[in-house]
Amino acid sequence: MWRYILPLLVCFLLGGGQLGAQVRDSVGTLPATLSSSDGGTPRKDSVQRLPLTLFSQMPTTTGRDYVHQWRFQSEAWRYTPVPIDSSFHTAHHFDDRLKPDRPRQHLGIRYAPLQYDEFFARPMCQALLPPSLHSIAQHLQPQHATFQAQGPYSHFNASNHFSSSEGELYARGFYTQNLAPGVNFAFNVMHAEDKSPMVNLSSRYNLGELYASWVQGRWYVSGSAIVRRMEHALNGGLDSPYWQRDTVMPQGQMPVSHVKNNTLAAADLFTLEEGFNILQQTFERQDTVEQIRYQYTEPVLTAFLMQQYRRFSRTYVEPKPPEGRKYLIADNYTHDSVAVSELDIRLALAYRHQPHSHLFFPSLRAWVGMERSDYLQPQHLLYLRGYAKTAESSAYLGANTDYNLRYLYLQAHTRLYALGARAGDFTLQASLRLLPIPTQEDFNLLIHFATVRKRPAYLARHHYSNTAAWDRELAPTTYLHTDAALSLPWANIQIGAANRVYRRFLYFDKETLPAQADLLNILALYYQQRLVWKGLDFSGRAVFQTSSDVQALALPRLTAYASLGYELEPVPGVLRMRLALDASYRTPYYADAYNVPLGLFYRQDTYQLGNYPLLDLVLNLKWKTANVFVMVGHLNEEWFGRDAFAGVLYPERERNFRFGFQWYFYTPHDEEKAF
Repeated sequence: MWRYILPLLVCFLLGGGQLGAQVRDSVGTLPATLSSSDGGTPRKDSVQRLPLTLFSQMPTTTGRDYVHQWRFQSEAWRYTPVPIDSSFHTAHHFDDRLKPDRPRQHLGIRYAPLQYDEFFARPMCQALLPPSLHSIAQHLQPQHATFQAQGPYSHFNASNHFSSSEGELYARGFYTQNLAPGVNFAFNVMHAEDKSPMVNLSSRYNLGELYASWVQGRWYVSGSAIVRRMEHALNGGLDSPYWQRDTVMPQGQMPVSHVKNNTLAAADLFTLEEGFNILQQTFERQDTVEQIRYQYTEPVLTAFLMQQYRRFSRTYVEPKPPEGRKYLIADNYTHDSVAVSELDIRLALAYRHQPHSHLFFPSLRAWVGMERSDYLQPQHLLYLRGYAKTAESSAYLGANTDYNLRYLYLQAHTRLYALGARAGDFTLQASLRLLPIPTQEDFNLLIHFATVRKRPAYLARHHYSNTAAWDRELAPTTYLHTDAALSLPWANIQIGAANRVYRRFLYFDKETLPAQADLLNILALYYQQRLVWKGLDFSGRAVFQTSSDVQALALPRLTAYASLGYELEPVPGVLRMRLALDASYRTPYYADAYNVPLGLFYRQDTYQLGNYPLLDLVLNLKWKTANVFVMVGHLNEEWFGRDAFAGVLYPERERNFRFGFQWYFYTPHDEEKAF
């Protein structure tokens, strides 16, 4: 395979006049603060050539935001606009990867393994991701992105716990700036740490991200380097069912099993995307007041190349194992370590829809790609350095399309693995957004369809570690998915339904071994609404869901989240305050338990989770561009008994206090031009 791919890459790099950059979904909006090409003020009755920016390569955005972010979707090879939320309503959540209105079971407050109660809120992990990393994929999954900033922009978040015995620290800094009209630079750093002696839990989370993009003439280059690290010291939860339901001793004095194990997970992602516009077109827009003609260029036909390298690893150390545990290798060694690395190379050709022309051809891009995956895990019969490496390669075809009309917007993409280890796997997804009233985009009906065939990951089929071993040829998993959502903006209501039918659904049984259900049907209905009246605001979401096979997948029949707050503005235009009560609830169900050495959730039918509300009280203050909050977590401790558990055999934290702030730094339009 490499004999054919490498010559193609060499020809591409040397023949830039024939191959090159990527076409994005639609025409980007030009920011209002763009200066003329000579840096001066445009004169009346003149023609001004606007400089190239990333807006010419990215999907349409509002153009009014100070910072634009486009997040890369690897499966569909599409960039999606993502707003940067500076609302003080959500300041106390501070982790944009978590869904605040989705109840979940977790092993700590933040940055620990978690599983959402809503099945369709759980991330669809990549096929090659080891099962031991699925529970932390929400935190650890790196993602390439591109930014455009109208002036220097940065923000800093920090949060801390009042109590020193249960300390929690969070700090995040972000900065982006356009160094030139077509050059953007951005970085993001974060450190988080929390400790909870109630369950002997200690977690750390560190990340560093660097992004850069460049547009010049017909060339476009975008790259990123992302490093994420997570560390957990866990004891595996409570051992005794007697202490789980104790009603006399306070939760903070519940005995725990001090195994003193340590888990270190890592994710690295390096992306380089470059190309060349084969065909471009120049357009004009007229300023009828100043009589200025602005000219700008947009790509029409583009060839491009992308290379991605990603690596995931997990290391588990248990220097003092509990009594009675059976080991397959040794009693004190790093035995449950796995790693997977993936190299993905794609060549593509794309046509970009031209909204200025009278032809209504959709945007279309198609590509050919190759993946090589390397898996590393312990090996049978080798005692100290017994790590085996297995490699798999696959070739695939992919395509996507975007069609934006007056009353509907269509997105679709497909991928087919034609050769190699994953031959026969495919993905076909389509989304249709209907706009009965084009001027009211919030009033729409969104319909989504997907059919997928996916071979289980190598490390799900073949595993050997110190605590577990299996070797099973699992059948490919297929599913058919449909969902629809209706948005009613005048009532701030959204109603939706989702259904997915699996064949050969993969899960881990009570013995923590991979198993498959022949047929599984999941149905979910949800209703969410927001009401605002004279300072009072309410937002809520309720989800009803069923599973046809509770032995393979158990879900709470009902999950609910609500936030009731009162907002006032003591200093108009300067200071805003909001006091809110957040509540979440789920009906009881036999939730998955967590296996610490293997790092995955598995089925159990002994302990139920749920039937207990959780209340948080939050006071938010917004002073200009700064958000400050004070929060009382688990306000209702002991109000409804002592049956509060965050996860199976992991009790919820006692009542706790936390405070923090967000500070957004940027240069307003009237003080500095965009470039």
